[in-house]
Order: sequence, then structure tokens, then C-alpha cells
Amino acid sequence: MRTNKDGQLLRHIVEYCNQVEEAVTRIETVENLLSDQFSRNALAMPLAQIGELVRILSDEFKRKYKDIPWAEIKGLRNHLVHNYGQTDWDRVWNTAVTDIPEFKAKCLEIDNN
Repeated sequence: MRTNKDGQLLRHIVEYCNQVEEAVTRIETVENLLSDQFSRNALAMPLAQIGELVRILSDEFKRKYKDIPWAEIKGLRNHLVHNYGQTDWDRVWNTAVTDIPEFKAKCLEIDNN
């Protein structure tokens, strides 16, 4: 079951997924990401926000869509916020390029149901 609050959060998550995709487009390569602090910040912020929003989705909602790795998404947020100086940017880039488009598609599918 999805509450109105969950629906609103889901739409915000999709907005942040769009920001991640835009950052990836502008940054272009992992090498550019690694060489530029501004780019790392531009990518980290929407990823952290996604994790923050996932944290406040209802437990019932997350149980219903248990195929989505909610704990890992929240874990990335925690890593970015609390271990920023030790971030594996190659892994973050891979998440942004590979996982975020798939996650966004699932969120849009859920929101359209």
C-alpha cells in the first residue's frame, strides 16, 4: 500500500534521480569525476538526498516493494555523509550510471500504478 506521503516522497526521489542523471551527463567520465571536487559534490548531493528520502518512506511501502534494495540505498547515503573523505568514487559513479536509471524506472512504474 502506498500512502499519499509515500507517493510524494517517491516523486521527490525521481526528481533527485533526474539530478543524478544530469550530473552524469555533465561530468561525462569517471576520470572527470575523480579529478574535480565540484563534480563529486554535484553527484553526491542528490544521491544522499535519495537515501534520506528512502529512510522516511513507510515500512509498509518498503515491504511491498522489497525487490528494491532500500537498505543499500540508505547505506550509500550514510557512506557519503559520514565517510566522505574515504568514498569509493568509482563505485559511486557505477551506481549513478547503472543503478540509478533502473531505480528511477522502478519508482516511475510504482508511481504510475
